Amino acid sequence: MLKVDEHLIVMEKRGRLNLLKPDASGHHPLSSVAAFDRKTWNHPVPVDHCLYIGNDQETVCLQLTLRDSDKQVTESHQ
Repeated sequence: MLKVDEHLIVMEKRGRLNLLKPDASGHHPLSSVAAFDRKTWNHPVPVDHCLYIGNDQETVCLQLTLRDSDKQVTESHQ
């Protein structure tokens, strides 16, 4: 599990990557992708605008972008 700003990035051991928004009532899923079709025990690693994920056979760089609605929320909290 990785905390980035107000979000949690969770890599499941079966290869599914989840983006969650936690609050007092729980963790709310925002997005999910089946990144791998086999087990992974590696933690996601953010570098600049990329999120590196991997397993025992491959490493993938996912480019991270904000939607316009997310940018507005982020900018209003600064």
